[in-house]
Amino acid sequence: MRRAAFFRCRGRVDQVHKKLVAMGFDGTDRTTRRAVAAAKQSWRAGHRRVHRPWVTEPGLWMQWDWGHGPRLGDRRTSL
Repeated sequence: MRRAAFFRCRGRVDQVHKKLVAMGFDGTDRTTRRAVAAAKQSWRAGHRRVHRPWVTEPGLWMQWDWGHGPRLGDRRTSL
């Protein structure tokens, strides 16, 4: 089993261990569980959702506000 295929596998660890034993692995199922847990943890560390705020570059975007401005006498103004 290639390393990339091993990490893409979504099966249970006991199924992964059976495949590894069939390929000649002589470790215990606990060893396999530890290795899979470490691989999952390192994969999740690089694939976390990160908040990236939207920062505009100066002059590229125009902001328009339809809010009400100050009243001049009886007349409404827009900003």
